[in-house]
Amino acid sequence: MKNFLSTKIIGMDMKWFIIVSFIIVVSCAFGVMPKGMAGAFLFLMVFGALLNEIGNITPFVKTFLGGGAIVCIFGGAALTYWNVIPADVSANCTTFMKDAGFLDFYISALITGQYSE
Repeated sequence: MKNFLSTKIIGMDMKWFIIVSFIIVVSCAFGVMPKGMAGAFLFLMVFGALLNEIGNITPFVKTFLGGGAIVCIFGGAALTYWNVIPADVSANCTTFMKDAGFLDFYISALITGQYSE
């Protein structure tokens, strides 16, 4: 158990990641997730990291299908399709990624980013 709790996801110890994830799940369930960039970014960051970890530790997926990236893409799509993610949260994330232009900004930052040591 000590090994599990010492694991880090997105730079957080597992215990803090679980607490943050629980708060997000509860706020989504009760419909009090913040609208706009704050709520969308927090939701996408935490659940993207969770799906990435699942993909990186699942042997077949990690070896033959591409690991965390493929689980993030198809896992997020499946959760939305089966209405596991509430519609208002899904719409907020879609607005953040498409209409607010975050995806364009992120791709531009990746392309033009500077490497420094």
